[in-house]
Amino acid sequence: MCSSDLTPVGSLITTDFSGLADGELKLCVIGGDVLGNYQDMADATEAIWTKDTQPPTFDVTGYPTGANNITSLDVTVSGVDLSQYKYKLGDASTDCASADAYTLVSTLDKIQDSLASLSDGVLVLCVLGGDIANNFTPLAEAFTTSWTKDTTPPVAEINGHPTGTSNIVDLDITISGNEVSHYKYKLVSLPADCAVADAYSNDVVVTDKITDSINSLADGDFSLCVIGRDAVGNYQLLENASIVSWIKDATAPTAEISGQPQGINNTKILNVTVSGAE
Repeated sequence: MCSSDLTPVGSLITTDFSGLADGELKLCVIGGDVLGNYQDMADATEAIWTKDTQPPTFDVTGYPTGANNITSLDVTVSGVDLSQYKYKLGDASTDCASADAYTLVSTLDKIQDSLASLSDGVLVLCVLGGDIANNFTPLAEAFTTSWTKDTTPPVAEINGHPTGTSNIVDLDITISGNEVSHYKYKLVSLPADCAVADAYSNDVVVTDKITDSINSLADGDFSLCVIGRDAVGNYQLLENASIVSWIKDATAPTAEISGQPQGINNTKILNVTVSGAE
């Protein structure tokens, strides 16, 4: 039942109800004519609505963290009272408290933006939750997260390898390089193509040396191909593999002697020539 003081007929109702708590509110109106006949209070005309001035709480999940090489987002925004949201994505200069550049999503679809056009470095995602009453998270309270985009592969450096013509048969090669945490390698006799993925090893921790024995392999031209990997999984491109080459020569030569004395003779001074291939 409604109860209220009478107000002049035809007056605009401009009651400030900001002091009333959120929840169901009711406006009761009784009409009256010039003769003083008033609608019975028990039959007052009612208008009922729900006052909702609070933005919804919401969760954001699936966003990148730390340093990574993710190139497209798959972020979910959800919440009990959430019916819409706004978001923006940018580099480290992005200001979540600024209204500029927010995108409205009214269907609660995922955020699946491509990051391809954004340079490597710190990226920022801002989200404002909204409900059916168009209450949105205040800009100053925007959900904010950041991560580091890293899609640049490292370059492996090869040290301690044989050079030129060498009789080394047990390798002792160190791999290093800025941001190199792992590597793959293959040892091939020429001709060979380091840009072909076949025959590369599994990942090797950069602190582990290459200690293969090539004793059983025939003498000749050799190449070592190495591709580096960083901590977030960026691999050096096969076509840009680091390569070193050398010639293995581990076969001892055979000496040939000529001019030596023969049989029984009285030679007192030798005049012997020693020769041979290599």
